[in-house]
Amino acid sequence: MGLNKAEMAKQLRTPYRTYQDWESGERRIPGVCQVAVELLLIKDKWLTRKIIEKASREV
Repeated sequence: MGLNKAEMAKQLRTPYRTYQDWESGERRIPGVCQVAVELLLIKDKWLTRKIIEKASREV
């Protein structure tokens, strides 16, 4: 998604250290956060696609 760890933790509204633990495997990611990440990825792909479509129409 192009986010660094601090930005991703902020998007998930979770402490940075907790996010680090999830990413390193020291702590299991709660199901609700897994769903949130999946939704962020879907939103990111959708937004990217819309930007490309708009840019293609303007060329």
